[in-house]
Amino acid sequence: MKTKRFIKLISLAAALCVTVIALASCGAAKLNVTVSDSGVTTDVETAVGTKVSEVLKQANITLGSKDKTDPGADEELKEGDKEIIVKRYAKVTVVFNGKSQTVELIGGTVEQAVEKAGFTLNNGVEANSPKGSFLKDGMTITLSKEITVKLTDGGKSKEYTTKASTVKAFLDEQKIKLGKDDIISPDKDEKLEKGDEIIIKRVTFKEEKKTETVKYSTKKQSDDTLEAGSTKTIQSGVNGKKEITYKVKYIDGKEDSRKKINEKVVTKAVDEIIAVGTKQQVEEATEAPEPAPQPAPTQAPATQAPATQAPAPTQKTVVSKEKVLNCDGSGHGYYHITYSDGSESYEEF
Repeated sequence: MKTKRFIKLISLAAALCVTVIALASCGAAKLNVTVSDSGVTTDVETAVGTKVSEVLKQANITLGSKDKTDPGADEELKEGDKEIIVKRYAKVTVVFNGKSQTVELIGGTVEQAVEKAGFTLNNGVEANSPKGSFLKDGMTITLSKEITVKLTDGGKSKEYTTKASTVKAFLDEQKIKLGKDDIISPDKDEKLEKGDEIIIKRVTFKEEKKTETVKYSTKKQSDDTLEAGSTKTIQSGVNGKKEITYKVKYIDGKEDSRKKINEKVVTKAVDEIIAVGTKQQVEEATEAPEPAPQPAPTQAPATQAPATQAPAPTQKTVVSKEKVLNCDGSGHGYYHITYSDGSESYEEF
């Protein structure tokens, strides 16, 4: 009887152990782990023996085809595990002084990508992202080195310390705006080097109006009531005015060129009209003076021979009569008369 009882006790103890083991396996030890994903952490409560991939699902984290984890996604968590690190795949481009290099890393940082591309972050060379930041697939890391350049803008010059690698990058850095007509040298795509000078010429356009004189014209017309060669002003000339609009180009405040874009007559000019005489002067022959009466000849004695009689004087005639006007414009003058015997006379009118 005692033997049977002992056997029953052993069996009971064994069953109790199995139950304890079963209970222990059903109620696995809990774990609190932190999932780190590119600097972002998520705390997850799980149990020993849970696969890493299951924990990532709990944290709503999805892996890419080239992403990795530490521990691996198929590994089970062990007692004492406290962190799961997600390592993201990234293909990035590193640019420095116009040279670029593409590199691939998994779970890498900016500094690691720069080093893998063959560059170093020293001697004043800096990246456009913190060197310890995690990489993102497709990102571009631009390296720059601080240099001093001179800017002449609108005629005023100033030196700047910059990390910009191109003229455009410098303008963006300094928040300098260009007008559509402004002139810049060198071009915006040109690379910057220490000691370079950037020149911006500010171009503006203005419309300016100017009043100018329109000179009157002189017209002549024939007048047969005036003596030939004489003139008379019928209408006095008056200058007019016109308004001209110019488009003026200024560079750095100084006039560079101007172009006439409109012209408008404000006051019309009045023509001067002058009458020119065409009347021909009729020449009149001047009568020769009558000869003085001669005394009757004395009859000579019959014995005396008769005296020889003198020929009768020849009468002179007008050959030309030239009209000469005075220079004072009064219309008065004189006639210059030439006779057939070569003598001359003058008559005023």
